[in-house]
Amino acid sequence: MSLNLELIQQTWEKVKPHGKEWGPRFYNNMWTKYPEVRTQFFPESKPEIQGPRLFSSLNFMIKNASDIETLKQYCFNMGDRHKKYHCAREHFKVVGETFITTMAQFLGDDFTPEIKEQFVLLYDVVAEMTIKGLEADTSSSSN
Repeated sequence: MSLNLELIQQTWEKVKPHGKEWGPRFYNNMWTKYPEVRTQFFPESKPEIQGPRLFSSLNFMIKNASDIETLKQYCFNMGDRHKKYHCAREHFKVVGETFITTMAQFLGDDFTPEIKEQFVLLYDVVAEMTIKGLEADTSSSSN
């Protein structure tokens, strides 16, 4: 199945009014199910601070999903920034599961199997682009 960006963007419009609650709920969901993630990566972070950052990133990625070069660069840079948190490829499964869980909570009955499949596909694409930045050697040898 291919990405239906129109459906993804229309669905996201239903989530956007809940932006202030979405991000904190995501982190609370993740940290409840995977407490080791919080202690390993975000020991000092608060959902009300981290949440808006995440929501803003999601909003940007979904808005720009049809501009593949912009999306690739954004995701690559995000992956590069997440090196400081010691993220690894396997952590993206946790984030993906939590993303889908949180989407389902906010959309309720509107989170149909088709919409779920579309957001899983989108997440997989974004995750792979982000992992490229995470795993790339972007350190500078000049000092």
